[in-house]
Amino acid sequence: MRVSINTTAWYERLCASFAFFTRLPVGRFVPLPAQAWETVVEHWPLVGCFTGAAAGLTLWFCALVLPRPIAVLLAIGVRQLITGAMHENGLGAFVEGLAGGWGDRARAVGIMSGRTIGLKGVSAIVVYELLLIVGLLVMPVDVATIAVFAGDAYSKLLASQTVQMLPLLVSSDDYRLKTGLRKYDTRAGISLFLQGFLPLLLLLWLTGLRWDLIVFVPCLTMYFTYLLLLRRLQGYTIEALSTMSLLCELALLLTVAMC
Repeated sequence: MRVSINTTAWYERLCASFAFFTRLPVGRFVPLPAQAWETVVEHWPLVGCFTGAAAGLTLWFCALVLPRPIAVLLAIGVRQLITGAMHENGLGAFVEGLAGGWGDRARAVGIMSGRTIGLKGVSAIVVYELLLIVGLLVMPVDVATIAVFAGDAYSKLLASQTVQMLPLLVSSDDYRLKTGLRKYDTRAGISLFLQGFLPLLLLLWLTGLRWDLIVFVPCLTMYFTYLLLLRRLQGYTIEALSTMSLLCELALLLTVAMC
């Protein structure tokens, strides 16, 4: 458990989370003290609500005037523009690290942290994007809109649990990384749950889909990814968090598509 007392304002901590997980220039408008970076994970689902809403609304409005595949591509592009495609880049680096550092944990972490993406990493990103596009295309537009919003927030909630269960593995001296990816207390955990689960409740209420599959399939995805990290790395990296969030979101969207 974290024992330090954070004296920064709530909006500074929220802005720090947006600055950490997106490419929005919030630091130009709100000065961010060093202590604000301590709680970036605690507001990650809220960042997911924003990026998910941006993608969902883009999909909705573009589908009114453009062919559906173009609307889906634009929605994905808008979210990647906001995040700088950091999660997709993390997925590629994670796969490349596991493949290149097979049996050597230090080498695997080094490859991931170096963000060296080769054919294996690019292939993983391509497969992920194709599955995401197909999943969004087979859903009705209104369902896809709310599913993108809910899935983005819920996946961040699930991925953030890794911070509590595994140690951070980092080979750089990035202050923000070492400060932001740290364990959180019970109060922050409750806040995290509300941020990530309330959008999912909205999805279930508006669509009437099977709640058990939509809730637990992403949880199973998170669990098996956690086992992979435990056995192969005995810890996690920021690339692993990105990968877990993308996989959990994809599991939710594909489950919605099949319901």
